[in-house]
Amino acid sequence: MKSVGEAPVLPYYYYYHCFDAGEIGFLFNVQGLMEMDISGLYKGESTEFAREEAKNWARKAQEIKVLSQLSALPSMVELLLLRIVNEFTSYFLGELITFTLPIYPSGTPFQEQVWNALMRIPYGEVMTYKALAQEVNSPKGMRAVGAANSKNPLPIIIPCHRVIQADQTLGGYSGGIATKIALLELEGFSFSSGKSGLKVVQGQSVLPLE
Repeated sequence: MKSVGEAPVLPYYYYYHCFDAGEIGFLFNVQGLMEMDISGLYKGESTEFAREEAKNWARKAQEIKVLSQLSALPSMVELLLLRIVNEFTSYFLGELITFTLPIYPSGTPFQEQVWNALMRIPYGEVMTYKALAQEVNSPKGMRAVGAANSKNPLPIIIPCHRVIQADQTLGGYSGGIATKIALLELEGFSFSSGKSGLKVVQGQSVLPLE
């Protein structure tokens, strides 16, 4: 997997795909994946998806509406998109724990530092906002790392859903709390109810909470 922060090249493409867990949008080019839209994940029986990024992406990218269009596009585009779909299909089936897709998210130097730290949190483990701030040498910067998480352009691959509060409550998530819960459940966690909200109580391993 490529490190974050390397500049991609034109042209861009975008594609929305329906998985069993819901719909995800992908913005990419021949080099790799740059952004995702998870606004359509875990929406129950709904078949109407928000596609929150589609309008913005349409200004700078060519839409791929169906996979059958791929035969008219460069072979590298076809191979990458099929690889994206295959890896996410395997992830939602619980068969893939580490993505190998080339990625090119773009952010500030601090955001990219936080995103790189997030990518070191293994599948089935969680880290607190406090520990994440310490990881990026900003021990008092819990709000700043939370803000960087909220700007993460590649959720799930850059796993900001694995960051929780020091009291083991969930904290926020740009994709919505229901999606954060579903992703953590997929990775082996369960939850208990408390006065302060749902708490993460079980998983393969929990990194230091203090």
